[in-house]
Amino acid sequence: QTPPAELAETGNRWAIVQIGTFGDRANAERVAARFTSFGRVLTKDMPTADRTLYSVRVVVDKASVRPETVIGAANAAGLADAFVVSR
Repeated sequence: QTPPAELAETGNRWAIVQIGTFGDRANAERVAARFTSFGRVLTKDMPTADRTLYSVRVVVDKASVRPETVIGAANAAGLADAFVVSR
């Protein structure tokens, strides 16, 4: 879930798109760098029993960017599992 402070920062017009989850931090950071033009990129460590995964999400808070555009860019980059987490 998105913390209230984070939602307040983005105002009323926002969406969060999950670009992907990666087993390698370098891959997650490389993907994150490619999506900064769409909004604020969040990379989160997600520890599991045997390793740490890294999720990459984009907070789409620009009026000129639609979540579907971010998903399309992810698909074009070979990341077929991007989806809207929340609006």
